[in-house]
Amino acid sequence: MLESVKFVLHHTLYASLAAMLFAAGMGCATPVYQRRMERLLSFPRWVALKLRGIREKKPSVPALGLFIFAFNGVAMLVYMLLGIIPGMGAVISFFTGLNVILIGLLAREIPSDGDTPRRPPPISVRICGLMTLLLELPCFWYTMGMTLWMTPSLFAMWRSADWSPIAQRVTAYLTIILPILFVSAMVEAYAVSFSYRE
Repeated sequence: MLESVKFVLHHTLYASLAAMLFAAGMGCATPVYQRRMERLLSFPRWVALKLRGIREKKPSVPALGLFIFAFNGVAMLVYMLLGIIPGMGAVISFFTGLNVILIGLLAREIPSDGDTPRRPPPISVRICGLMTLLLELPCFWYTMGMTLWMTPSLFAMWRSADWSPIAQRVTAYLTIILPILFVSAMVEAYAVSFSYRE
């Protein structure tokens, strides 16, 4: 466990690079949205529609939390494994930041019969929203940091047939990142469910 913690923290520099690429993607979202670049809007629009459909079904907090956990957990693991492709970690970091903002912007365009004025969320919901960001974003950045670090050794692994660098990353992901994502998912589910629990 301690070794996995040290392994994850060893990638802080690359996690910072992933965070900068993520922020760059976020910064490009508004121009993309305003110029209606449909090739870049189609995927986040699809996600926004799916998320609206889930919200309208009004799932319980545990069910919603498990869905968020499964989605984030599988997605980040796949992202990390794609790090064997040179440059893929940087591309994923940028486009994730881009899509996060675009999904929020496009969600406002989707009509819903159930939309009614709501009171501001209570302090508990706001705290949960903040906790989600403080937990989930570093998980993503460190996962991508491990991905970015892995890229230079891809061809060395291929020549030697030594895939231990991937095994190290998967172990660290399962023992450190995934449990944090579970907590984040449950907290996020509570915050999201406020919109249909009133």
